[in-house]
Amino acid sequence: MGGAATGEDAISLVEELVPEVLLCSIIAGKVLEHLADELHREAAGELPLQEITPRKIEVLQLAAEGLSNKEIAARLSIAEKTAKNHVANIFSKLQVNDRTQAVIYAVQHGLVHLKKP
Repeated sequence: MGGAATGEDAISLVEELVPEVLLCSIIAGKVLEHLADELHREAAGELPLQEITPRKIEVLQLAAEGLSNKEIAARLSIAEKTAKNHVANIFSKLQVNDRTQAVIYAVQHGLVHLKKP
């Protein structure tokens, strides 16, 4: 294909390659658009920030303030295991490996703000 593929091109390709799939053309087009958007975001290094819930942003803010999981749990009146789960989910969604990387990402993207001492 010489130029940008259209939605119709994508639908035709899916119908050609996987004729046994029983999706209507509209649904197939939407699925392909979503996948293309995800691939574009990944290639551009962008993450779907709308998937970061307000509660997880609250946990990130507390982590940015230097609180441990135990302290985050106490502050939010949740179990320590729940706080740990929030932190693990944040790492996964932001595609980072530790608290420092998560906080740096969050600050750079305006999700949290560092408070002056």
